[in-house]
Parts: sequence; structure tokens; C-alpha cells
Amino acid sequence: MKPLALLIIPCLLALSLQAHAGADLSDPEQTMRLYYSYLHGKKYDAIGALMHPAALKEFRELADGIVKIDSSQRFITSFLDVATVEEYRAMSDEAVYAKIVEKTIREFNKSSALFPLSKVKIIGTYTDEQDATAYVIYRFEMNIENIPMEKLSVEALRRHEGRWLLLLNGDIRGMINFLKLKMK
Repeated sequence: MKPLALLIIPCLLALSLQAHAGADLSDPEQTMRLYYSYLHGKKYDAIGALMHPAALKEFRELADGIVKIDSSQRFITSFLDVATVEEYRAMSDEAVYAKIVEKTIREFNKSSALFPLSKVKIIGTYTDEQDATAYVIYRFEMNIENIPMEKLSVEALRRHEGRWLLLLNGDIRGMINFLKLKMK
């Protein structure tokens, strides 16, 4: 297995557990199930709606850092399918998030069929009502190049306007910082 795959796999799975505006997001586990379902169904345009506004803002700021240093505009043309920085700036935070997730998954899946083989089982949820944050514990199993893999993870969600929405995690921040290094 390529070393890059070992870095990207946790990021993709974190991304895969991060919806649709009309969906029932009153339960943090349901939010995660919807996000994962949308990724498996390649409904990338719907995933940004499952992210907390603060998470989308942070993600956009991280992406802005890449755009700022990428004088060739390779990032916006290859990851965001836009030709100019002005077109990038006109994109919503949800659209930027969704497009980067989509491109990352498609690039990874060129060499591995990750998502069709992965299974996710939600184990439980801990909710901290004081700061309106829930932590959903889950296990995913997959088989890459005939190597079975399993990981136990936690995703944080925060209540916003009565809906549980995903926050960014360290894997996603790491993925964006990795892309930033590659663009220098």
C-alpha cells in the first residue's frame, strides 16, 4: 500500500462521516448516517449542509490559505473546477467543502475502491449539553488491496438551530495542510 494512502484513508473516512436541508438532523447519529449515505451515493452537493457553519468557515479559511500560495492556480482548477480566484471566491463555503471532498474521494478511488468496501457501525454517543456538543463513537471496517482494516473513531457534532451538524476534526485539518504543502 502506498504511504500516501495511509495518510489519505483516515481523512477520507473522517470526511465520509461529516445532508440535506429537509432531513431530520435532530439526532447526531442520524446526521452521521445521512452524511455517510450521501457519500456512498455520490451526492456530494448535499454534504455541506451537514457541516456546522463554524466548521465550514474554518474549512474555507484553510482552503483560502492554499489558494493564497498557489500561484499556478492548480488547486482551484483541479480541486474546485473553477478557472479564476474570483470564481472560487464566489463559491459558497458548502460548495467549497463538497467539491474538495468529492475530488479527494475520486482521486483516491482511482487506485482503490475504498467506499464500496467500507462498513460503518455506530457504537454510541456522548452528549455534553453544556456546550451543545455530541461525540459519536463509531467503528469502520474496510478491505484495501485485500488487507482488512478497522478503526475506532469519534466525530464531534454541535447543535445549531435545532440540528446536529458536524465539526471539523484533526484528520480533515491535516488533509488540508497536506494539500497546502503539495501546492508550495
